[in-house]
Amino acid sequence: MEKPKFIHLLGKDARLRIIEVLAATRSHKEVAELLGVTPAAVTKYLSRRTHPSDRVLLRAIEAAAPEEKRRIAEIVRDELLSGLKSYMDWAMEEGVFTREDLHRMEEVVYGSVLVAVTAGRRLPGKPQL
Repeated sequence: MEKPKFIHLLGKDARLRIIEVLAATRSHKEVAELLGVTPAAVTKYLSRRTHPSDRVLLRAIEAAAPEEKRRIAEIVRDELLSGLKSYMDWAMEEGVFTREDLHRMEEVVYGSVLVAVTAGRRLPGKPQL
């Protein structure tokens, strides 16, 4: 699996929360085996002494059970939306956010949804757009 770009954009807190998702139902040793790190590294992640690398996060996502992936997706979504809001607030305050920026964001969001729906994938949850 090629590393999704969003992994690199995640902050330290989101990285920790992803590891916490796996550690909620597993021992440090089991999490370490899934991630390809030592149990001591897992302890350091969970105690906030260090944070997992992009490579370790990718392993976490790949190893997660379906319900854990749903929770990880929520963490990633919230992190990225928070970052986007922060950027938009700054750009508007500085007077550099344009209508073109808004259209580009719409294209990315709606384009991804359209590709999924066209491919026959049903979006879970509330009715589709």
